[in-house]
Amino acid sequence: MKLKLDLPAWATAARVEAALARFGLEHAPTRRINVAENGTWRLETPQGRFALRLYRPERWSDDAIEEEHALMRALGPALGVLPPVPGLDGETLQRFDGGRAALFPWAPGRFARKVKPHHICALGRCFAAMHRRLIHHPPGSHRVRWDRATLLDHARGVLAASWGRHGGEEPCPFLPAVERLHAAWDAVGPLPEALIHADLHLGNCTFHRGEVQPIDFDDAGVAPLAYDLAIVAQSVRRHPALIQLLLDAYNAAGPPAPITPAALALLSAARVVSISAWVFERGDVFTPEATRQIQAEMPGRLAQAMERLAEAADRA
Repeated sequence: MKLKLDLPAWATAARVEAALARFGLEHAPTRRINVAENGTWRLETPQGRFALRLYRPERWSDDAIEEEHALMRALGPALGVLPPVPGLDGETLQRFDGGRAALFPWAPGRFARKVKPHHICALGRCFAAMHRRLIHHPPGSHRVRWDRATLLDHARGVLAASWGRHGGEEPCPFLPAVERLHAAWDAVGPLPEALIHADLHLGNCTFHRGEVQPIDFDDAGVAPLAYDLAIVAQSVRRHPALIQLLLDAYNAAGPPAPITPAALALLSAARVVSISAWVFERGDVFTPEATRQIQAEMPGRLAQAMERLAEAADRA
């Protein structure tokens, strides 16, 4: 998927240098990783490797970012989470000339370029361990809620307004699907919620000595626990055996409550709807070509997710 290459004003080289100064790392060599929802740069310094994040101005409030950092500290290295590094003034959220930045240790290990069963089992164990701690962690009041209103209703509004404008000749398939997902949510019943990572796909974790190193908590929000697993399930959607393995590993690792196949299928389908709407919302990041690609691909992904939801409901 192609991103626009022009750097926004909040992510220029001058802003990066100003942020580095807040951590005493002026002129450290940097390599840009991406600039989309936020901006991320890799640093190589005598003190070690780090990831510098510049926060997009309109994305989160200071309070929301501080809750993200508190969440990472609550999980901590025992669960593979490396909290942000304090700046020169002792604060992890640094403000400078209208910008905001945070510095994170570079996680050890490697990304799973080819996903194997042991990666999926490790993720299942990781989610269970994080959820055991997070079910008792204060949810905060400034993070997003990844619930029915966000995943379904907000997404439905975006898609209804954007689908035809971007050249879709067929009726938007997401609109009737949202109604079916609301009904399925009612059928599944209340789902345990907590402040969770909410974006721990295989590009947001490394594997080190057989364990998961979660990174990038920027999307952390209050959501059903099943939503964490649904994100991974979507990334391995072509391999039903891996989805079942993820669910089995999670449920065997002593989570706060077991997750059913129906709950996982429901949140997986809701994720497809939400991600589709997100791409239409971010025309400042995605090229028109990328938007058209999503428009062509996501209905098929939605149909597959809805089919698995129907199968899970029949088995329940």
